[in-house]
Amino acid sequence: MRNDTKMVLPTLEEIRMGINHLKSVNWQPYKKGDDIREYENLMHKEIIKCIKIFPQGVLHLDGLNQPILKFFRARPCNEIGLHELRAEYSYPPISYSAIKRANLQGYPVFYCAFHAITAIMEVIQNRETFERNRDKLYCISSWRIKDSRNLKLASFIGAVDKEHFFYSFSQFQLNELKRQFSESTENEEQVEAISELYEFLSNTFLEDKEYGISSYLAHKYLYARHTHRADVLMYPSITTDKRTINFAINPNFVDERMYLKYVYLCRVDEVDFNSGVVKFSLENIGVNKETIIHWKKKFDIKDPEILGIIKEDLSHGIDKEIVSALVNSM
Repeated sequence: MRNDTKMVLPTLEEIRMGINHLKSVNWQPYKKGDDIREYENLMHKEIIKCIKIFPQGVLHLDGLNQPILKFFRARPCNEIGLHELRAEYSYPPISYSAIKRANLQGYPVFYCAFHAITAIMEVIQNRETFERNRDKLYCISSWRIKDSRNLKLASFIGAVDKEHFFYSFSQFQLNELKRQFSESTENEEQVEAISELYEFLSNTFLEDKEYGISSYLAHKYLYARHTHRADVLMYPSITTDKRTINFAINPNFVDERMYLKYVYLCRVDEVDFNSGVVKFSLENIGVNKETIIHWKKKFDIKDPEILGIIKEDLSHGIDKEIVSALVNSM
């Protein structure tokens, strides 16, 4: 967070009153044809009127070990026209970008998840959809960051499950925010107000069913018109009951600083939405080499190369290492 002038912080009571008011507002989402700058100004003024400040909590990470972060995106296979084309696994075209949790209509973002299982669950969503599409094939694409220098991250995972390994990172970020705001005041109650504000903003990505405010908040970070614009935004996964996290990534960042590594063709056999356990059968793997996605002509799950890819890419054994790497790169 970067501030060139000393800010005046609201009191804890003002923050609480402002949050209650924001919860009661009937937010009108941005629609195609609206003046985007006018919409941004109206939303910003309404929020500032209620809570006095708007935290610019973008974390600047540097020196992060690129391969340690993996990003998984899932799509039903019948929605993919050309399996040989990288763009089919990336963010949607502008014309297909409807309003969602972390984007405005006509402003696409690259939605993905930290785990392949979370990515699949986000597509399936619920038991009814799963039962209705038991025979459906899915494509899970696996992505990496090729250049992590000055990675700018906006995190709204304060509401993530306390047992999740990213909870420690959310607490680290909260402490950083409180430390930075404490430079503007010695009033502990005002610093505590920042905690409640951060919690509210994180919960917005869980509770805003119409996406009226969450889509604006994400847009403000991912489509900001300044050099501190966030590249990646993190928020808890509703489908997994906050046990894991999702990402929304700026399309320019995807095009310039990410690459597709693998694509998995799979069929989901069973989903337990209570435990978050997904059983799926792999039917093929595509390996992206020098802009060509090479699909296995003969898929054998016992093939040492395939087993090596699965172990490298789908293993969950480095979770704590990832959190440590994120913290140490700040």
